[in-house]
Amino acid sequence: VLIDLHGAPGSQNGQDHSGHAGDIEWSDSENVALTVEVLGMIADKYSNIDNVWGIELLNEPHYSLTYEELTSFYRDAYSEIRQYSSTTNIVINSLYGPHEWTADVFPEPEYRNTVLDLHLYTVWTGANSIDEIVSICDDWGGQIRALSQYYPVIVGEMSLGSSLSDYTND
Repeated sequence: VLIDLHGAPGSQNGQDHSGHAGDIEWSDSENVALTVEVLGMIADKYSNIDNVWGIELLNEPHYSLTYEELTSFYRDAYSEIRQYSSTTNIVINSLYGPHEWTADVFPEPEYRNTVLDLHLYTVWTGANSIDEIVSICDDWGGQIRALSQYYPVIVGEMSLGSSLSDYTND
């Protein structure tokens, strides 16, 4: 089981799936602190259950959040969770590419059992042929190989469009 904090106080992305559609107010210091506190509560309750593989810190943070905001939050949340478990995987999410910004968030040996979750979608790329989809997937493979030198990488969400039959091969 991967427990994913899908909606954080103040909304980390302004989308309805974060629990609040509209303004992004997550980066207010009170909301960030509350998010860290909630992750600690989750870790306290669930991290030592045998089938809990990990805790994902924040689902799909918006691209307008700065590297400094996210990195500071991720490290604070990591420290909070480590008070309850030294072995639970701690997962960070990168929705919007390029994903290279994640490479130095949790450098070893200071940080352990960290994982990168990518959400990869073609639905918004404008791809309209199988060849374009294959090219995008090839690019993803290169990104995953490059990032795997820093972390194990999982793909928690993926879309190749509504249906492969939507694409024609000219």
